[in-house]
Amino acid sequence: MAQLSRKDIEELRPIIDRTVVKFLGFSEPTLATAAVSCLEKGYDKNKTVGMLPHLSFYCQCAIL
Repeated sequence: MAQLSRKDIEELRPIIDRTVVKFLGFSEPTLATAAVSCLEKGYDKNKTVGMLPHLSFYCQCAIL
């Protein structure tokens, strides 16, 4: 798999932010940053999906 350039990742950041808002219903920079970090590390879809649910659970609990 090809590594994404810094420019590519920065172009994807707003899309990731909007996706997090759509999924959670509110902005959560920690989750968006974790998703970007997965991209930077070159994680595949399965590894990324395996990591993010744990973070989204903690983000949802933090607002309760």
